[in-house]
Amino acid sequence: MPRSVAQYLKLHVADVSSGEITALMQPEFIERMSHSTRIPGGFWRLELAVPSREIDYWTWREERMLYRIVLEEAGGRKLWEGRLEDVELVDDIHVVMLGFVGYWSNFADSVQIPSYATTGDAIVKDLRDNIHADTLQLSTSNDNIEAPGVTLTLDFSGSDWSAWRILTDSNRGALTVGNSSDKKMDLAVWDDREVHYQARNPTSADWTAYLHEANGGGVSKLPLSVSWRNVANAVTGVYESGGTRTRTSAATDSDSIADLIRREVHLPNIGESTATIAQARRDTELALRKDLQQQVDRIELDRVWDADGVEWPLCRVRAGEVLRIPDFVPRTGDLDSLSLDAFRTFVIEETTCDHLAGVLSVRPDRDGQSLVDVLVRNGVI
Repeated sequence: MPRSVAQYLKLHVADVSSGEITALMQPEFIERMSHSTRIPGGFWRLELAVPSREIDYWTWREERMLYRIVLEEAGGRKLWEGRLEDVELVDDIHVVMLGFVGYWSNFADSVQIPSYATTGDAIVKDLRDNIHADTLQLSTSNDNIEAPGVTLTLDFSGSDWSAWRILTDSNRGALTVGNSSDKKMDLAVWDDREVHYQARNPTSADWTAYLHEANGGGVSKLPLSVSWRNVANAVTGVYESGGTRTRTSAATDSDSIADLIRREVHLPNIGESTATIAQARRDTELALRKDLQQQVDRIELDRVWDADGVEWPLCRVRAGEVLRIPDFVPRTGDLDSLSLDAFRTFVIEETTCDHLAGVLSVRPDRDGQSLVDVLVRNGVI
């Protein structure tokens, strides 16, 4: 497989029931092009810089707003699809910047005030099906919506929330609770506008890149840092009941203390009213912070290979897939099996592909779940 494949941008009318193509845009005549994917979300943004005249700006603004675009490889594989939402005339009126957004934004369009006592998949389906017919662009297929086996009680009747926030809010959203096996649920809208609601349960690495040129290279930038100040191996919490504030005993990790000396952290009260709740939050904090936490914001790649050693174009990589850097030593665990260590092998939470520069930027999921995810999942908040 070559490192680059011919690509086409097909511009369709806004109506999703129509396959009418209004323009076929060749990437080689575009000054800048990048697309991104994200979990949760799916196809996130596509940005184009198109050499244009002033009249072209008015055409995009007045005639093509919300037109649909599909980025395809020559063989027909979809790399990105979404709708036009932003038009800007820049650079001495010689360039029009176009911003397209994936169809997940249908959830952001819809304001709903529901109350649920049901499973996460039922919530996703209901929120999708209650998007107003005038704005619904999502497929009604349920083929990629999994039943997580966990009943959620969510009440949003007191305020107007978008469907997107109901799903993803870090404190109360449906995605903050995992499935029956305590696996994180992911939400994405991928090819053909289908909603994917599935447990994050990778069993193998999808992509490989190498740190050293002798092995093939691929990793062009790998900024890494750790800080002892982020460690917590002796943690206490506090709760308030009947006007009395009480501190819990310290939860400690002896192995961490032996390796990194004692690092005490006291958690402030965020509404805990019983010892049980405060201790659950304390224990969760200890589990997340007893070891050094790798801080990785972005990794830049210029080559990737699949599990069979075949090199593919960078634009094939999507959020939600697993990337491995096998020659980043020292190794931890058997690389023949999947062990997500958050810096050598990790789930990709965001990609940004610069097509003209030939660079893929990925953001790794550091530990598979945020502290808020764990607290909500364990009934703490």
